[in-house]
Amino acid sequence: MKPTPLILSLITGLLILGAAAGGGCNYGPGGSGEQSTPERVVEAFIAAFQEKKPETMAGLFLNGQLNPEEEEFLLELATVIEIEDFQVDEVFHLSAEEAEVKTTLNLVIYNRKKAMQATYRVTKKDRRWYLLKQL
Repeated sequence: MKPTPLILSLITGLLILGAAAGGGCNYGPGGSGEQSTPERVVEAFIAAFQEKKPETMAGLFLNGQLNPEEEEFLLELATVIEIEDFQVDEVFHLSAEEAEVKTTLNLVIYNRKKAMQATYRVTKKDRRWYLLKQL
């Protein structure tokens, strides 16, 4: 089955929404928690997407929230796309407080495997890394 334009736009939306994202951490500031490095916050976001946990995803964004449309979009996307696995390919520090994390995502979309690259933009605030939303 060939992906429809809607599915392609959903995939693009995932990459755009995720490709610059960051909130709540259960660990102390600057510690070894999910927001202690640029790659860890991206890994936490992808894990939350895989587990269909919109509140966790929202907490990883700098403003700590998603509007209802964004949350609904991510949940719908998670029913269509499975992230089979991923790897962090490279972390490029733009400054001491900003970085880009390049990843390779191995997706399953309607039983078809597809490798895609996504770059997530992250920022550091109060010794924690957060995803930036770029819609």
